[in-house]
Amino acid sequence: MADQRTRVRIDRLDEHGEGRGNDNGRRFAVAGAVPGDVAEVELTRAPRPGASLHHGILHRLLTPSPDRIEPPCRHFGTCGGCAVQQLSDTAYLDWKTGRILDALAHEQIAFAPGRLQPWVRTAPGSRRRVDLTFRLEGGTCRLGLNQRASHSITEIVECHVLLPELVRLLDPLRAVLRELLPAGLAGEVVINRLDAGCDVLIAPEKAAMLSMERRSRLAAFATEHDLVRVSWGARSDPEIVVRRLAPRLASLELPLEVPPGAFLQASLAGEQAMQTLLKRWAAPARRVVDLYGGIGTLSLPLLRSSRVRIVEGDAAAVTAVESALRQAGLQGRGEIERRDLARDPLQAAELDRFDLAILDPPRAGARAQARELAQSGLHRIVAVSCNPRSFAHDVKILTDAGFEIMELVPIDQFLWSAHIELIAHLERPRRSRPRR
Repeated sequence: MADQRTRVRIDRLDEHGEGRGNDNGRRFAVAGAVPGDVAEVELTRAPRPGASLHHGILHRLLTPSPDRIEPPCRHFGTCGGCAVQQLSDTAYLDWKTGRILDALAHEQIAFAPGRLQPWVRTAPGSRRRVDLTFRLEGGTCRLGLNQRASHSITEIVECHVLLPELVRLLDPLRAVLRELLPAGLAGEVVINRLDAGCDVLIAPEKAAMLSMERRSRLAAFATEHDLVRVSWGARSDPEIVVRRLAPRLASLELPLEVPPGAFLQASLAGEQAMQTLLKRWAAPARRVVDLYGGIGTLSLPLLRSSRVRIVEGDAAAVTAVESALRQAGLQGRGEIERRDLARDPLQAAELDRFDLAILDPPRAGARAQARELAQSGLHRIVAVSCNPRSFAHDVKILTDAGFEIMELVPIDQFLWSAHIELIAHLERPRRSRPRR
């Protein structure tokens, strides 16, 4: 379809950050476009049967939008990490704010606009976690992020989102993977920046044994680059090859050893903002349940004032929290249960013993658990999400049961991407307890 080009005026951005426009009644989705652009668009994909949306790429800008800026990164347009670096800051925030309000409106959630608080902004170059893809081929190691709508890898040599020390580690990682691993092997590398330095998990797609020589080389690599730890194997049960320093986060206020490849909030600033809000909203709750609690990032700092129960499905996270509570002598104030909340949500009667629930599910949301929260006697909930749509789905269940959004705070810790971190405080009057 390379010879099929048409003139399109872009009028908005969709939820993925692609420009949407029309030409003689045909609808177009155009990556890299900005509302206000008039562009010659090259078609890349015809509509699916029964659909009318055409996909294209910018061939030539005829009239650039006043909201268009020069993207700061050389990889923009091929790397799948950022979607809207070409958008002015004002237009960028307007787009993200609009996505939040549209998601709430779609679910018909009554929401006073004044309760949407100002954005918490995180700085470029502050992301402390990254999941990368690698593939060894032709004597080289490709390591980076998948290209947009593709399994091809963009080899990152610069990044305006990640902490600089994570970017500096990429070339040495390519070299050591090329040196140690067989051709054809592919997999993932997860890097987390912890208090004492970077923690690296190498997770090949296929099981691959490490010889003593390779273990020694990885240990030397960890020393050369002052890494906290290097682990190898499947995310569910990796082997620790070398542990040089304590893999901890001071923000948890416990001697908790973060599991290899563990989920962390994308930035320290974003995490701290959520912890500050939660401490304010939780007062004076004496009993708190943290649903999908991970390693207790949000709830463990509440232990000084509240009893906390964390419910989490990941075995490594459960083991880490249990050990930390035991070492700190806080088993009486904190506990953790391993439970798949998607299949086995806490029931309404179980939730009745708490004063506050924290709900921080995966991107898909937590409808089953939200229904139990709605039927419980709880009157305060803190809802956290990185997906406005699933957030709105879950919150709709709660507002239909009498809850009201008191404050909603957007946190921009996924810079230039379509992701939005949201944290909200919901309450309902005590007389609104549902009948069961």
